[in-house]
Amino acid sequence: LKNSGETIYLYDNEGNLIHFVAYNETDKGKSFAILDNVWYEANSTPGYNNNGSIIYTEETNSCDWQIKILLNKTIFENKDEFEWQMRASKLNGQSTNITGTAKIEDLFGNIIKEYNPWTNDSSTYQKTSSEYSPSLEEGKIYIITANLETQCNDTNTENNIDQKTITIKGSSGGNSSSVVIGNIYDLGQDDIAKFGQTIRIKLNIYKGDTTKEVVTAWVENEDNTISKQSKADIYTKFSEQEVTIPIQLKPNCDFKYEDGTYKIKVEGLNAYAEKEIKVEGITDDLCETKLVYKEPSEAKFYYELIDWPLEIENDKEFEIKVKIDNNDDIDREIDIWSYIYRGSKSYSGERELNLKHLTLKRGASKEIILKHIVREAEPGDYSLMVKIIKDNQATYKKITQKIKVIEEEVKQEKVEEKEEKIELKEKDKEDYSTLLESTRQPSIVYESTTIKANKLVVWFFIGLLVIYAGILTWKK
Repeated sequence: LKNSGETIYLYDNEGNLIHFVAYNETDKGKSFAILDNVWYEANSTPGYNNNGSIIYTEETNSCDWQIKILLNKTIFENKDEFEWQMRASKLNGQSTNITGTAKIEDLFGNIIKEYNPWTNDSSTYQKTSSEYSPSLEEGKIYIITANLETQCNDTNTENNIDQKTITIKGSSGGNSSSVVIGNIYDLGQDDIAKFGQTIRIKLNIYKGDTTKEVVTAWVENEDNTISKQSKADIYTKFSEQEVTIPIQLKPNCDFKYEDGTYKIKVEGLNAYAEKEIKVEGITDDLCETKLVYKEPSEAKFYYELIDWPLEIENDKEFEIKVKIDNNDDIDREIDIWSYIYRGSKSYSGERELNLKHLTLKRGASKEIILKHIVREAEPGDYSLMVKIIKDNQATYKKITQKIKVIEEEVKQEKVEEKEEKIELKEKDKEDYSTLLESTRQPSIVYESTTIKANKLVVWFFIGLLVIYAGILTWKK
C-alpha cells in the first residue's frame, strides 16, 4: 500500500462490496488502527491489540473534529416519534471554535427545515445540540444533512459532514423504496472526474415493501455509457442503509467520449435517482500514446484524419484534411463536419458550421478539407472533433484529436527560432562553398617515378652547362 494514500475494498465471492476504508497518507512504518469504531494512525502491532498503539501528533493548530447526527432509529411510525440531535466531537488535536449547521430536505431537494446550533462557539472536547422535534409531513422520506466548520487546521474534512435518510410512515407511508445519491468521493479540487478513474458514491437507500434486492449504479449521457455497472444488495424490508460503492469510468484512450456533463444513475428496489457529474481528460497511465489516428468503422467504409495542425491561434483560419474510402458496391451519401471544443463548449462557432454534404461513388476515395476559426479561446489544450454521418443514419462516426491553442507571441518566438536556424544553415553553406573553391585550385597530389626522372635529367644538363662555362672562363 502507498504511504500517500489508498482506498481498500473488500468483496465477497459473488463480487458484492462488503466494506471499504480510505486514508489520505501515513508516515512510513506506521499503520492505521480502528479503536472504538474510529480510525487512528498507529504504531504497527501485528497480532496484538490496538490499545496503546495510537499516536497523537499535534502539529501547530492541527485538529480532527467530526459531526454526527444522533437518531434512535431511521423509520418512524408517525411524525410525533421523530426527534434528533447533532453532536460535534474532537477526535484529536486542538480545542477550537466551531460552527454547526444542518438542514432537512425532501427527495426533490426542497429544504424543509434549517438549523444553526453553534456559530463560532468555543468547544474543548464535545458539543451537542438541543433536541429537535420538527413536525414533518407523514408518508414521506427526508434527508438530514449536518455540516461542521472549525477554526483549527482540521486534518480530515471528510468527517465534517454527516447525512441520514429517514422515513415518516404515518397511516399509509413506508411501503415505497427510495434511493438518494449523497456525496461523490475521489474527485479533484475542481470537482471534476477523469476518464479511467474510479469514483465512489454514497447512497442513502430505504427498502420498502419489495422483494427486489439489487441496486445498480452507472454513469452515462444521452449518447454513451462511460462506466461499468456497480451493484449493492439490500436484503431487509423496511430498512434504511448507507452504502458507498465504487464506479469504474472507462479510460477513453481512443477519445471516443466527449468531455462534459454526465449523469450518475442509480436504479433498483423500484426506485431511481440521478446526479450530474463533470468528466474531463484521461488518466494518462492507462493509455498508450497514439501517433496516428485511424478509425476504420466497417470493412467497406474507412475514414482517416490525415492532416491537422498541432497548434492554432485565435481568429486565424486553419484547415484539416479527412480521407474517406467507399469500398462498398453502392454509392454513399456523406455528411461531415468538425469543430474545436473543450468541455461542453465549442470554440469554433456552431458545431455544424463547416458541414459538407457529398455523394461518394462506389469504390471511390476522397480527401475533404474542413476549415475553422477559433475565437475567444484561452491558451491551452483543446480537442478537435470530426463527425461523419453515412446515408442519414441515426448514429455517427467520429475522430478526436488533441490540439493546442497558443498565443501570437509564442508563435513569433518559434518563427524567430526557425529563421535563426535557417541563417545558421546559410552560413554553413557559405563556409562550405569557400572550402570547395579552395579545393578547385591546381595542386600536385601524386607524381610517377618517370616524371620525376625526366625533371632530374633537365636539372642534370643545366648543371653540366654551368660547370663547362666555368672551365672555359678559368682557361682564359
